[in-house]
Amino acid sequence: MKPVVPVVVLLLTCLPQIVQARTRTVHATQTATCNRHPAKVAVQGPASVTCVNPTQSLQKPGNPPASCYVTGPGVAQQVPNGGNVEISGAGTVILSCQGSGSLSCSARIED
Repeated sequence: MKPVVPVVVLLLTCLPQIVQARTRTVHATQTATCNRHPAKVAVQGPASVTCVNPTQSLQKPGNPPASCYVTGPGVAQQVPNGGNVEISGAGTVILSCQGSGSLSCSARIED
């Protein structure tokens, strides 16, 4: 009978490299004339999406601050700066910006 302990040790030492998550940043924009340029990225399974630094050119008193809008498997919602949403599974994640005037936003995707 052959010992199985070395195989188990080898698998356990390689496991962290196999399941290591990757992080990507995507960017979206919208012109002042409402021409949207969303960002689209494929994810292979559940993912975490964080809105990063949304900006707008028209900031008026009473207007809400710029934000991200994230759609993907299991989610379609507005996300404030620094906010986070969870994607439920594999599919396409779409980032667009919300606000007034020219817009720019980014999102960090960890899957």
